[in-house]
Amino acid sequence: MTISIFRAKKNRELFRRLEKAGQLVKGNAQGIYYVKGLTDLPFQIVITGELAGAEYAAYRALTEGADKTDVEQIIEDVEKETDSVIRRHYQILLSQISRKNIETMESIRGENEMEDALMELLRDRIDREISEREQQVKQQVEQEEKLIAIKNVMKSLRISEEKAMDVLDIPQSQREIYMGLLIREK
Repeated sequence: MTISIFRAKKNRELFRRLEKAGQLVKGNAQGIYYVKGLTDLPFQIVITGELAGAEYAAYRALTEGADKTDVEQIIEDVEKETDSVIRRHYQILLSQISRKNIETMESIRGENEMEDALMELLRDRIDREISEREQQVKQQVEQEEKLIAIKNVMKSLRISEEKAMDVLDIPQSQREIYMGLLIREK
């Protein structure tokens, strides 16, 4: 395990202090620096703005204002990937990238081939969110229907909220919710 800190740009003061203390070692790749003596675990600072090459596209794309070619590189990489676990990791990565780079994602979305690839990648996420929203709406509708039924039973039988819920077999675990809703409506 390695502790990694990712930054878009170098903190000059921090690097100056680490160099002065002899704790900073430049890594094999441009933009990767190892810090000695802070922890028992290996510790590195990755400056995404200094990373070069397609293999670092994901790191660069996670920063705000990501370059369109880096995001496209990730989409192309995931299209080639056959392992479902790794594809899922790419989906999570693209979700994070899209949150930080709305404009870049919008410009990619406008390109037919990239848009199709992006939609394929995000299909599972979109389907999951639609399913969750449908479930929420279904629960809200059921709750509203039960609330209306409780009020109707109370009115027609002239009984208390608690007795109306007994008549309708509302589970004890849900009664507090309905009591709160009834109180709010008074």
